[in-house]
Amino acid sequence: MTYRAWVTDDAFITFRHILNVHAGNGPVFNPGFRVQGYTHPLWFLLLLAGSYVMPTYAAAVACGLALTVVAVAALAWFLRAYPGRSVWLLAAFLALFSSRTFVEYQTSGLETSLTALLVILLFGWVASRELADRPVPVVGVAWLCAMLVLNRPDYVIFCGPVAAGLT
Repeated sequence: MTYRAWVTDDAFITFRHILNVHAGNGPVFNPGFRVQGYTHPLWFLLLLAGSYVMPTYAAAVACGLALTVVAVAALAWFLRAYPGRSVWLLAAFLALFSSRTFVEYQTSGLETSLTALLVILLFGWVASRELADRPVPVVGVAWLCAMLVLNRPDYVIFCGPVAAGLT
């Protein structure tokens, strides 16, 4: 899958913020101008941490690949209780990895891989609790929704259906 690894131009905005942090200027695009120019604070923090271990581009690709593996593992975990889970997992795997958009954006340097993981965790956890007739703790849902919104504020749209279902 790394042969499809690429970085979108918007990711370079985040990379420049990271370079400025390393240069001692703080998380800014231009030194001296205190403006947050990236739209994904959680992803920024993850890449910043990774950039202390490897070059920023490599950290973006590595994080994207690692989060994709964790997302697929989480999907397998949530499907473990379903009858015919192997068929469901295979169908989900084929649907995800036959999507050129999914495959290519997992290593694009954007927050897509983190979003996929958080969405799978949120909806998979809520669905598995509902199907087992177990209550869904509001604190857990709020925490996952907070991570999604911290990953990118407009992802609050993913939390609406879940919150509506809890009331």
